[in-house]
Amino acid sequence: MIKAVDKGWGSRQTQGRHTTLWHRTKGDADYKTHQHVGVSGAAGGDAASADGSGGSGEVSPNFYLVKGDFYLVKGDFYQVKGDFYLVKGDFYKVKGDFYQVKGDFYKVKGDFYLMKGDFYKVKGDFYLVKGDFYKVKGDFYQVKGDFYKVKGDFYKVKGDFYLMKGDFYKVKGDFYQVKGESHSNPQIDDWMSQILMDNPDMVSMERYGRTYQERDINLIKVNFSSSSFTGRGQGGARGGRGGGRGRVRRRNRITDDIRATIVDHVINHGMTLREAGQRVQPNLSRYTVASIIRTFRNENRIARRPDVGGRRRMFTPEQEPHIVNMVIANNAIRLREIQQRIIDNDTIFQNIRSVSMSVLSRVLARNRIRMKQIYRVPFERNSERVKQLRYEYVQRVMELEADGAMGHELLFVDEAGFNLSKTRRRGRNIIGHRAIINVPGQRGGNITMCAAISQNGVIGERSGEMKKAIWMDCGIHAREWISPAFCQYFVKQILQEYRKGGKMVEMMKKLDFYVTPVLNVDGYVHSWLDNTVLVADGGLCGPQTRLWRKSRSPGPPGCTCEGTDLNRNFNATWGTVGVSTNCCAETYGGAGPLSEPEAAAVTRYVGQRKEDFLCFLTIHSYGQLILVPYGNPNLTAPNYQELMTVGLGAADEMKKVHGKSYKVGTSPDILYPNSGSSRDWARLSGIPFSFTFELRDNGTFGFLLPQDQIQAACEEAYSGAMHIVRYVHSKQLNAAAPAAAAASLWAALLATSVTATLVL
Repeated sequence: MIKAVDKGWGSRQTQGRHTTLWHRTKGDADYKTHQHVGVSGAAGGDAASADGSGGSGEVSPNFYLVKGDFYLVKGDFYQVKGDFYLVKGDFYKVKGDFYQVKGDFYKVKGDFYLMKGDFYKVKGDFYLVKGDFYKVKGDFYQVKGDFYKVKGDFYKVKGDFYLMKGDFYKVKGDFYQVKGESHSNPQIDDWMSQILMDNPDMVSMERYGRTYQERDINLIKVNFSSSSFTGRGQGGARGGRGGGRGRVRRRNRITDDIRATIVDHVINHGMTLREAGQRVQPNLSRYTVASIIRTFRNENRIARRPDVGGRRRMFTPEQEPHIVNMVIANNAIRLREIQQRIIDNDTIFQNIRSVSMSVLSRVLARNRIRMKQIYRVPFERNSERVKQLRYEYVQRVMELEADGAMGHELLFVDEAGFNLSKTRRRGRNIIGHRAIINVPGQRGGNITMCAAISQNGVIGERSGEMKKAIWMDCGIHAREWISPAFCQYFVKQILQEYRKGGKMVEMMKKLDFYVTPVLNVDGYVHSWLDNTVLVADGGLCGPQTRLWRKSRSPGPPGCTCEGTDLNRNFNATWGTVGVSTNCCAETYGGAGPLSEPEAAAVTRYVGQRKEDFLCFLTIHSYGQLILVPYGNPNLTAPNYQELMTVGLGAADEMKKVHGKSYKVGTSPDILYPNSGSSRDWARLSGIPFSFTFELRDNGTFGFLLPQDQIQAACEEAYSGAMHIVRYVHSKQLNAAAPAAAAASLWAALLATSVTATLVL
């Protein structure tokens, strides 16, 4: 089944050609916080938020992942660490203590109830009856959303009523009460001055990095000189004090009393510039008010906050995570919407009456969240030829499952779902695998990337039966270039045989294949960077070498050489034989077993499900050998005879292809002793069949295998590998029937999936 984003590729008009989403930048340990995954809708729509209530984005995702713990599938199902469920908005459960049935009933540990939306109780301290009354521990009340009390010190009714320390009230600017005495407008200045003198803390503030301590309202008046207000020098000329074309200074029409009142409104009581101006004079513009406030702040600056560059943060450390969570819930949210939610939320942001979008941008930037444009359709300015190429690409993707043979469900993704940089190099798909793709028609910064990704992610046929697995890795040594080529050839061949039907279809019903084309990625890339040959000096590596063998990890302290032989770093009789402790040697085994991330990753991944793996194949070159465990001459595998029999059969099959002979035996018998190899670790871990293939040739060309031998080497290696796979598969089938009848361990094994990515 193919899910296509849009059938009119390239035909979209200018409107709606991209959407802007939030994403976390690199360097954040919690990068996976809300990866926006899914296909882009043609008409947009509200993006589902984390609580299922929906958002306002233009993209309609059907899958979210938040820190690995939260899932949403098509808006109908939630799971948080296995404890929270929602099915079509009707049912919740959190660890057995919280329930909701059709929005009518809640229970949390016996302390919280809701019946038909009319009654709440939390530990005896909080009540709501029909949405009109609240009480929390005797300190907070609300009646019809208009009245508040916190610890007896603060009231607010519709933004017009205030109480500070029980002494001061204000209602709509027309009526005042101080200690029970009523005042009307003509008395404003007199009693306000008295209040400010009696309560100096009421005008003590720290905003914009400056501290003010006004003990008297007259201090405000004195600091407003006419020259300060105009902001010009005494000369009044455009050229400054030095002269220039003079200009008559405009006479100051605003008295110091009015300016002092404006400062009090804005700084002490948090009014906006427009509100403060209209309160004192109906025709006073907010630009004049801004000039008054700016002059006052400049001339009454006492101290800056050096720790934050002179600017105080508006939001507390406890409030900032709530802003980040808004973006996590809906990464298509707009700054204006965040701004409105903050202003409307008096519970969390009770100290915020206004906030600019630039402040919100800085808050999100501190948390490494920035905007990025996601282009959903090809640009309309592309040529008709480019549009046709894009359309043909989609058709090729859809043809992959035209016959339904593979059983994959493919998602067509046009950049959405990838963490892409502007270099257009690579991204990661929804299950974390690298995806690289080039699409015709890219111009400069206009990046439109396309990829067809297997949602199921399995090389093999989906089945309800329990399945075993085969492991294959290539490129553990950087210079063995024929090895990665064979892994790619192997995947291509099994997929082609699967499409043809026959035995491969039956095999994939029972087996999954795990294929790692290049295990030593850094070393492999390094081997292609220059053509300097290996320094043949006691087996030591030169500073730059075409025939680089090891990884590229830094050496131990005091060592100037780089790299570790990954095939000496596994925890299999590590460091006993065939390994060097010289960090500059080609066979340096590392500081300890599994000291290298590559070896540790294979051990961790395979070791967690080693009961499911039947065979472990690791591909090397050169020598035309098939090696069986162990590399230590003092150890013998318990199924040595069976391993030799299977290996000899594989060698016979390989000889039939192009007549090349392969020797079979342990490494000490036909090559050299070694320890710490992945092959030996796999057998010691309990995987019954473990082999090392050393591909062509016998030493004539060595690692520099001619181009005309690459295809032949892959063909004969494929024949040998498939002989082993068929033997393992046949043995599993022979053991499956009696084991199922006896309900043995085989019937209790957990089926696994091959994590493979199809990138076109």
